Amino acid sequence: MVSAAVLAAAALAETAVAPAKREPFRIVNEASFTASCSLMVLEHGFQPFEIDPGETWSSRLPEKRGLRLICLKGKTRDTPLRPGRTYRLIEVDGHLEIAPDAAAPPAP
Repeated sequence: MVSAAVLAAAALAETAVAPAKREPFRIVNEASFTASCSLMVLEHGFQPFEIDPGETWSSRLPEKRGLRLICLKGKTRDTPLRPGRTYRLIEVDGHLEIAPDAAAPPAP
């Protein structure tokens, strides 16, 4: 006979919180110059990186709020991002603008 404690432990194990999903996250540089950017993860600091023209940078991050992209020569100061999407860096009057990929699913 199975004790109540064993049944309770089994039920708790089934309802345990799953780890955060890690979705691929891509940024494509369509500008004519190397983009120097930082990914800011709220409460976790910055992840600096550079993307040469025509190259793609990607990372897998837990799906959560607080992801922001900051680029030198960026037209906007920072842009909120969503994991699982692709973003394009485009050049407008010598500055970078960040645009979601047209093929990416719309944000809910």
